[in-house]
Amino acid sequence: MQTLASVLIIVFSAGLFAFWFRYSCLLILRTRTSMDYSLDVVSASNLSVLNILDRLEGELRPQELAEFGRMIEHDYRIVHQLLSRAPRLGERLTSLERFMLQVDFKMMSAWNRASSLLLGGPRKEAVAEMSEIVSFLANAAGAAGVLSVES
Repeated sequence: MQTLASVLIIVFSAGLFAFWFRYSCLLILRTRTSMDYSLDVVSASNLSVLNILDRLEGELRPQELAEFGRMIEHDYRIVHQLLSRAPRLGERLTSLERFMLQVDFKMMSAWNRASSLLLGGPRKEAVAEMSEIVSFLANAAGAAGVLSVES
């Protein structure tokens, strides 16, 4: 009986942690800066994230979603490199927030790949959240002065 109670407590605690993590990531993504720098960073870095966010509003074929997933992962790698060069990143994004969004991006990416294999196609919701994470991080990089860094 004690083993069953322990297992139930662990499962319940893991579920609460997962709920807290997802809710916290969504709250981070909903915060806005007084000025949106994402368009500047997207333009300067030739990213496709904002175009993808617009296109996700309509109907898409699974092949388009799969391509968007690959494009977002490419954009994520570029934004990740930009964040490593941002001079004032700590003022705009805490290391915990950045870590949580990185984990969330990787979880959504894994879910997108798994759903492609198991459910017959990528998930629009996963691609949308991955896109929002990239857009948020691009805005944080711009706000932290990544575009003003001299080469």
